[in-house]
Amino acid sequence: MESERSLAVSSLSTLMPRPSIRGLGRVRRAEFREMLDDPCSYSKFREYAATCFSSELTAFLDEYQSLKTATVFALNNQHCQILNPEKSTADLSLNFDHNGTLAANEQSASHLPRHWTRDSPHRVPKAQPLNLNTSVTISILETAKATYPHYDLSEAAFFPAVVLDKLVTVFSVYISLQSPMALNISQAMRNRIQARLENNQMTLTILDEAKDEVLMMLYADVYTRYCS
Repeated sequence: MESERSLAVSSLSTLMPRPSIRGLGRVRRAEFREMLDDPCSYSKFREYAATCFSSELTAFLDEYQSLKTATVFALNNQHCQILNPEKSTADLSLNFDHNGTLAANEQSASHLPRHWTRDSPHRVPKAQPLNLNTSVTISILETAKATYPHYDLSEAAFFPAVVLDKLVTVFSVYISLQSPMALNISQAMRNRIQARLENNQMTLTILDEAKDEVLMMLYADVYTRYCS
């Protein structure tokens, strides 16, 4: 009787819909991104990562965000295309919409003149600062392009000179194998980044490969244990 009941339950379970692994993965990844974007939740996760001996991963993400902010500020001051400095402050919040497309709010960069060029004579010496609120999943280049849609920014765009010291510090601390905080990335990736640095190819995307790898390591390892 017991064996028949077990068989019946087993047969019934095969008929019931089961959540797909892929569907569960999408939900978990969405929750991971939400955690990264919430200061309180991320602070707790950062502390947990330290107990897993992975503090260099979250520290790298923090430095990436800091570099992103410094870069966008530098671009704002470097090009200085604001005609009316009293209207030059913008609050920028970038996120991916339901279609997976990067979107900025209506205020961001709305004050920039469409006819502006790098050689325009109508420039002011310094622009007002921007208030950035962007996810770490959004790259430096994506943020810069969304902030300044009238700039000619591509994957070949270089970091502004004023942030190069900060960029080199990130390399020294997280990419160089001589550092105790070096990321556990593949040697091939490390060599590619190092080669670009040595060839002065310090474009806005130079750290993106490492950043994506760090996010994957945090999600697949630390976050999985954090949620268990």
